[in-house]
Amino acid sequence: MAGERSLHRALLVSDPFHSLRLRLEAHRVSIDGYTSPTATSPISRQFSSELPYLLAESAKIPVVWLRSVL
Repeated sequence: MAGERSLHRALLVSDPFHSLRLRLEAHRVSIDGYTSPTATSPISRQFSSELPYLLAESAKIPVVWLRSVL
């Protein structure tokens, strides 16, 4: 959608642990992504509930990075 409108910058708002992946995905599609992590999140209330999401995110980062360089 941004490409159709010739937009090359975007503010990306999500849970803090998504920030790196969001920036990588934005870069992959030639958008300068600026992240703004949310201050509150239903997932980030407790570390024990956040841990599975952090582990899943850490597995996704290399995949996204590879997609951006290939």
